[in-house]
Amino acid sequence: MVVLVCGFFVFTGCGQQAQVKNVERVCLSGLDKTKAVAVSEGVLRDMNFTVTKADSGVGYVQSRPLAGGQLFEFWRKDNVGSLNTAEANLHSIRRTVELRMEEEPQEVCINCRVRVERLSLSEPAEKEVGIRFDRITGQRIRTSVLKLEPEAVRKQWIELGNDEELATVILQQIEKEAAKK
Repeated sequence: MVVLVCGFFVFTGCGQQAQVKNVERVCLSGLDKTKAVAVSEGVLRDMNFTVTKADSGVGYVQSRPLAGGQLFEFWRKDNVGSLNTAEANLHSIRRTVELRMEEEPQEVCINCRVRVERLSLSEPAEKEVGIRFDRITGQRIRTSVLKLEPEAVRKQWIELGNDEELATVILQQIEKEAAKK
């Protein structure tokens, strides 16, 4: 039983983890923008991101927002570190990846930005308030029903900043895949 509990905490990220050194950009030699875009698209697809825009002329790749993986989705690779895993399990989180490529002499440098957002639902105002008169006056109980119309609930994505750990993992994966080709 103790082994099972300890295994759970290690699996969920409460154990000791290797620190990921954040990398802001990766420069790859022997590639042009077209090949770098193709490699980047493949890496993002492998990480379950859907590419919405890829322009090899400009050197730009952008993904559709991806909802953060849950604890039971052990195959997902978008939560890097225990804090990101916990946050994705407590809140509705989504991440969008943006890659920019710059051609330099005999190499292509890739910058990665991962934007993180959290879903916020506004609370609708109450339209009616029910008051009980039965104990005071002996009248019948009036009940009111609070109806939530879809227009009353506002969904809003709040910007949380950048996920530098995931950006580092993406750049490392791109570097690894580019070395194979």
